[in-house]
Amino acid sequence: MKKLEFDKSFLVFLAVCLMFTSCTIQADRKEKKIVGRWLAVNVIDPAADSLQEHWIFDGDGGCSILVIGSDTVVADQGEWNVSQKTTKAFLNTAFEGKYSAAFNYNVSWRIKDLNKDVLFITFDDSGIRTKEFKKL
Repeated sequence: MKKLEFDKSFLVFLAVCLMFTSCTIQADRKEKKIVGRWLAVNVIDPAADSLQEHWIFDGDGGCSILVIGSDTVVADQGEWNVSQKTTKAFLNTAFEGKYSAAFNYNVSWRIKDLNKDVLFITFDDSGIRTKEFKKL
């Protein structure tokens, strides 16, 4: 009887280890896809944009937001990472300046869609806020 309990415990331990390893692998894959320069898409009125917002994610965990109009301005800088919780992935951003604080960008965004061309993230802030990006 004790041998059977040990086998069950070992199988549970093994399953938990595999789940955590899988989450880490998935987060690493998403981070590799996110690295690069992304153009924030104005989904409300794409023709109205006189300013472009570019988010740049580097491979070392640094990020910056550029606002491009007649001039290019580094609006903010900070750090980012991806965390994975079973079936949900999150893009965690922590910017340092006033620009991102004004728009409440220092949050854990849920990654709804991510491929080589599109990044779609959401955040529940007493209503769903979304950001959609195209890879440049």
